[in-house]
Amino acid sequence: MPTIYVLKPGFQNLLRPLANGLARIGVTANQITLAAALLSLGAESMIALARGGRMLLLALTMVNRARHELREVSANAGVK
Repeated sequence: MPTIYVLKPGFQNLLRPLANGLARIGVTANQITLAAALLSLGAESMIALARGGRMLLLALTMVNRARHELREVSANAGVK
């Protein structure tokens, strides 16, 4: 089974066009990081206000995945 260190370069190569596109239109790495933080805060607020349920757990999983991808995009922002 491949390790994260084997998979990460391929994942970064997939995100690089998105990161470069965002940099081209003037989005900074700090703005991407802020978007990820706001996404997390929104998800945490939803969890705090909700009464539970499977859909909430699915939403949490999706938010965590999106946050991870935003972190990778932020790390690669402006990389050519």
